[in-house]
Amino acid sequence: NETAKATAVAECPDSTTLQVKYAAFFARASSKAAFNLLEGYVNGLATDMLLRGSASLDEKVKLQEWDDRKNRPLFLSLRDKLLQYPKIAIGAAHPPLQESSMPAMARVLQRETQLRHALIYPRPQVYVANLSEFREAAFFELQSDAVGQLCDDVIEVITKIAQITGPDFGDVFLWIATRDAKGFFPESVFY
Repeated sequence: NETAKATAVAECPDSTTLQVKYAAFFARASSKAAFNLLEGYVNGLATDMLLRGSASLDEKVKLQEWDDRKNRPLFLSLRDKLLQYPKIAIGAAHPPLQESSMPAMARVLQRETQLRHALIYPRPQVYVANLSEFREAAFFELQSDAVGQLCDDVIEVITKIAQITGPDFGDVFLWIATRDAKGFFPESVFY
């Protein structure tokens, strides 16, 4: 909501540099929060599965992101978590979610590569020969509508995972909300 409000102010012809910076700040913070929400949700799903104690040894390695046999971390990408965790939760042979069947997931993963990596893992390059290699451009060019789309897509992915895994893993509708036609979340979600 603050991103949308700050952007409206920043887009006014008489906006100040500070107002433009606030809008950019809120856009970046909201994007990072959206990625964190999704990863936090799937990590919570992994925790639930571990607490149930029914995961195989190979599944435990994925869910814990730790290989006991080699005594070292085995980090999974967000994509791998989205593919593997719902699959493990329902005991399926194949991942029930795929980018090809869920455009929202494909967009989130594309934005992760473009935006999250630029926000979290900026490259220490001052100059690049080819501007297309300047991945941090996504950081500077982030627009409010792209943030809104990212938030909508993250909510859709979480909702789909919850539908696939069923009520045994909680009711996301107790805490998740969608934006209204004007692009705002209900104020009740902030209390």
